[in-house]
This record gives sequence, structure tokens and C-alpha cells, in this order.
Amino acid sequence: KGEKIKSISDIKLDYFDKWILTKFNKAVKKLRKEIESYFFNDAAITIYEFIWNEFCDWYIESSKINLYSNNPELKTDKISILIYLLENILKMVHPFMPFITEKIYQNLPTKKDFSIMKSEFPVFNQTKIFEKEEKSIEFLKEIIYNIRNLRGENKIPPSVELNVTVKTEANYICELKAFEVFIKKMGKVNKFNVTEEY
Repeated sequence: KGEKIKSISDIKLDYFDKWILTKFNKAVKKLRKEIESYFFNDAAITIYEFIWNEFCDWYIESSKINLYSNNPELKTDKISILIYLLENILKMVHPFMPFITEKIYQNLPTKKDFSIMKSEFPVFNQTKIFEKEEKSIEFLKEIIYNIRNLRGENKIPPSVELNVTVKTEANYICELKAFEVFIKKMGKVNKFNVTEEY
């Protein structure tokens, strides 16, 4: 509320932004093909998996770092992308849940003076496919999954922060160090070290 919403083209995208835009566009491409082929059950699963497994489970969680930062530009950029994705998610879901999507759409800060029914259904955009960033974030997710699994297997409560050391190939060390803030936040980690695997 009260935030200026920016166009995607005016935002300096970070790794997580490029990852979610890649996942979104791949989901749109798959969804349109399924709807055109009348595979409505498959289409519903595609929407569900994108919203729950990628947008909610990972992107919103990673966004909290910028949303709670003291940098107003980072905060505005992240809010703008979240609104962009929410608007397009509503368009994806609208054929399956028309009334609730219309209600939410009319309350978006980017609301147009027309119904969601008159808006354009999401279209696949090849320029918003970032394979390198997608691969990097999937690697990061694997690290966080492993930390969470180890915590669960050893019955370590979420309130206890861990000291974690990751051994990996030399070419991944710089990248993992760049993701340190995400690993600490999303894995409940106190100290994070990366060393080369021999």
C-alpha cells in the first residue's frame, strides 16, 4: 500500500527474480498447450505446482529478505515483481475460479478499469527465460533442502541455528558465497562456510 509499482522492464532483476520469471514462462507455455488440447486436469496441476511449489514455497520466502530491508529501491522492485506475478497468476487461474479471481483482480494496485475477463491471458515470453539463473537457484534449493532434511533427521528444532559447511566443486564456491544470506535465512543457519571438494 502506497508503494510505487514499477514495470518489469525497469527493474534490475536478481537471481531469484530471473528464476521465478523463467518458471512462470515455462508454466505458461505448458498451460496454454494443455488448455488448447483440452487437458484441463493437467492444466490445473500445472497452475497448482507453479503457485504452490515455486511462487509460494520459494519465491515469496526469498522475497522477505528484500521486503524487510532498509533499501527502498530493493523493496519497491520486489513488491513490483510480486504484484506482476500475482496479476498473471489470477489470469491463469481465472478459467477455473472466475469469481474469486475477479474480486482479487479488482483490488490490485495495478487495477485497470475493466474486468479480468477482458485482460490478455498470459503469453510465453522467450526473453524472460534465464537458464543460467534457473540452474543456480535449483542448486541453491538443493542445498537448503539438504540442510532442512538433516535438521529433521537429527530432530533439531527450527529455533536452533546451525553451523554449516558445504564441500563443492571450485566453480560453485563463489556462487554459493553470493547466496549466503539466502542460505542463512531459509535454512536457519548461523555460520555458513564453503570449501572445495577434494
